[in-house]
Amino acid sequence: WAWYLRDYTDVTYDDIGEEFSPPQDAVLLIARENEGRVEPILHDYQEPVPYRLRWWFPEAYRGIGRDKDNLWVAMRDFGESLARGDTWETWWRFFRDREHPQGLDSVYSAAVWSTAYFPLIYDPAAAPDVEGRLIIGWGGDAPGTFSDPTGLAVDGEGNLYVLDSGNGRIQKFSPGGVFRKAPGTTGGGEGEFNQAADLALDAQGNVYVVDTWNHRVQKFDGDLNFIAAWGKPTRDLLNPGDDEMWGPRSIATDGQGNVWVVDTGTHRVRKFSPDGGLLGTLGGWGTDLGQFREPVGITFDPTQGHILVADAGNARIQRLDTELHPIVAYPIQEWEDLDPLNKPDLAALPDGRILASDPAHGRILLLDNAGQVVVALSSVGGTPLAFPHGIGYDAARQFVFVSEGTANHVRRFPLSDFAFR
Repeated sequence: WAWYLRDYTDVTYDDIGEEFSPPQDAVLLIARENEGRVEPILHDYQEPVPYRLRWWFPEAYRGIGRDKDNLWVAMRDFGESLARGDTWETWWRFFRDREHPQGLDSVYSAAVWSTAYFPLIYDPAAAPDVEGRLIIGWGGDAPGTFSDPTGLAVDGEGNLYVLDSGNGRIQKFSPGGVFRKAPGTTGGGEGEFNQAADLALDAQGNVYVVDTWNHRVQKFDGDLNFIAAWGKPTRDLLNPGDDEMWGPRSIATDGQGNVWVVDTGTHRVRKFSPDGGLLGTLGGWGTDLGQFREPVGITFDPTQGHILVADAGNARIQRLDTELHPIVAYPIQEWEDLDPLNKPDLAALPDGRILASDPAHGRILLLDNAGQVVVALSSVGGTPLAFPHGIGYDAARQFVFVSEGTANHVRRFPLSDFAFR
């Protein structure tokens, strides 16, 4: 195995005896004849993956060219082989059909089968660069992988929560991006989701999920245990009932622990108590201040105690107070040609500036305190953003987190990256 693992720095070759115990989170490469000996520990591992190991490679080339006579002999033999008809037939079978000249039982084609076992919680995420940039996950349904990641949030300890919408689950990662847990599945029961679009945290560490096509909000504790749910689909988009919604897309919590939801299908913003009691509603379809067309993002601005709403259909951000009074609207020119499938998100920075995603153009916008776009970030560390959707901010560590829908991963990068654009 030495040649195959030549680029790995932490490799050991152990005898698999009765007392064998691998290090925590170790990846195991086990010869077929030893598989039975590791069965007692396989409860901590995923399904095995078979690998084929080349046992030997032809090394006749080693003797060629060491002195003039050997080189002459090699050239003579090569010329004579070209004159034989079977040489061309052999080459044809090899390059077309991959048929080895010595046959499958020769030492040069011999192979042994080995089996790889990966830990259940296996996270091969790349290490961050010196500025802390990190990519978390890739496409898939295994733990730590994503299918259309959308909303995300960071708790006070730096743990990252990501809504893995396509896989119907919430995923939790350590501050370093290591996978921790992923409860949930697609469905309509408790702890199940139907294309859920966003999540938010409160000061107690509770997690609120806007479960879009179940038309409801679900509440979990910090360990992602189900607590409660409220909401049901409305039959009247113009006058929904107090507990009715249609396709809600985004969610936030304010300084009092109240829960704010943009109910996209009814073009409204709704304010709930932490237990789901309706405290107020603002909106309806329209272009006036306090009206909305396809509101899809919401966040709390702690510097002024206000609510910010991504009013995508009107290509603007609306600022509200916590009593549901509209204050001002900031036009966002970058959203004017927004495709209905692109749902921009918002995050408020501690100094009052605003981050806004621009999925259609592959950018993250930085707005100043007056609501003017001052930076449009299209790449991080030299790599273009791929349909950036959800935004989160870790104020303690000054990291921005962005979910990228088409890349099926989450990007972490320092806020200072905006200063160099």
